[in-house]
Amino acid sequence: ISEYTQARANMMFSTLLGERNFQTAYEAARWKSYPAGLSMVAEVLVSAFRLRLGVAPTVATTVVESFVDNIIEKMRGHGPLSDADWDAARTAADQDLARAELGQPHGAHAIVKLRAQEIFDALPFHTAIRQHDFSMFRNTIAFHLAEIAAELEVSELGVGVVQLSTKPPA
Repeated sequence: ISEYTQARANMMFSTLLGERNFQTAYEAARWKSYPAGLSMVAEVLVSAFRLRLGVAPTVATTVVESFVDNIIEKMRGHGPLSDADWDAARTAADQDLARAELGQPHGAHAIVKLRAQEIFDALPFHTAIRQHDFSMFRNTIAFHLAEIAAELEVSELGVGVVQLSTKPPA
């Protein structure tokens, strides 16, 4: 949201951020997009657990769903999203992760396809201004998800997760 807004507004970015109506739309877009972004990052994490650590799909999904649940509970009550919005966010993330569990782990370019439109639709610009920007916007999100995946490749990802993967499901 921030990168797109800065790029689209260009030199008027500071001026736009000074306008109350734009500030409201900008913050609403950020909050409305948060659940979709969380879901996509969660799927990148599940893919990393599966590919890098060999964690079983159901175990990886269960672990990451608990992370998502904790994040949602911490975010609940902040910003303009209602409890029903957060409940819908949890359901959508669970559905995304369940779907991802059914096949091979996805790369960032595939993960972004499912939720990018939701974020794009929340942008604080009139549709006439952003009508030709979706592909670029989706690719920017894919790039950031690829950055996250790359960071996970060099991280200490396996600490504690390997133990989960060797225990049989309860």
